[in-house]
Amino acid sequence: MNLKNIIKGSFVLGIASISLIACNKDDNDNLPEKVKLLIDKDWKIKKASVIATDNSATSVYKDCMKDDVLKFNTTNYNFSDGTTACDSTILPYFSSTYSINTATDSLFLKAKTTNHIHKMKILKLTADSLIVRWTDDVNSANKVVKELGFVNK
Repeated sequence: MNLKNIIKGSFVLGIASISLIACNKDDNDNLPEKVKLLIDKDWKIKKASVIATDNSATSVYKDCMKDDVLKFNTTNYNFSDGTTACDSTILPYFSSTYSINTATDSLFLKAKTTNHIHKMKILKLTADSLIVRWTDDVNSANKVVKELGFVNK
């Protein structure tokens, strides 16, 4: 192989590498705006409520929720109970896949060990605030509407 071919090959390889890096960097640019607002943040619980049929809210927030974090990337989520453990029947603590329907503001969190999917309505989503509401139907005899408010910290 002569020096001219080596230089050409190195140049082509260098351009290809730069193009590949640039494509990876821009992957999030193709995501819907609501997904961009959701991902790569530490969402901490600010409020937790049970919603009655008259739409009144009763707080179920506990001090142990202060260190709980919900994180999303482009395909998965992790809802972790912090170092101070909470009652796992109040919140769906697990990690798995999720999907979002931006047209209906719906967030679907798949349970880790079952086929159950928590279907949540996004009531508010900004760079600093996330509020979701869902009917917790894991126990079919006791369906409860719950609402969580998160802040990005």
